[in-house]
Amino acid sequence: MEQPTCGKGLAEHSVVPEKLAELLASLAESLEAHVPTIDSKDPNGLPEREAYGALAAEYHVIAGRLLAVARQMSGYRDLPMARHHEAALTAPRFVDLQGETPD
Repeated sequence: MEQPTCGKGLAEHSVVPEKLAELLASLAESLEAHVPTIDSKDPNGLPEREAYGALAAEYHVIAGRLLAVARQMSGYRDLPMARHHEAALTAPRFVDLQGETPD
């Protein structure tokens, strides 16, 4: 059995920001797809188009940053394992964040 390490944990958890990036990129594309449906002759058309365009652009930026972080996390797979303070690993705050109960 392969020894778990913090680097491997980071790599395994990189799927979370990667999936969030995919979700937000999809949302951006959905917003962009809506823009051509807006009647440009309607007085409210321009503000709505601008709103959708601005939101889509922001979601693309956020998705790009999340994907970059996911790749960075994945890249730490071979990060050498450092010593850890056992007492800190069993502290209530750490245990609560991990969703586990101490043995």
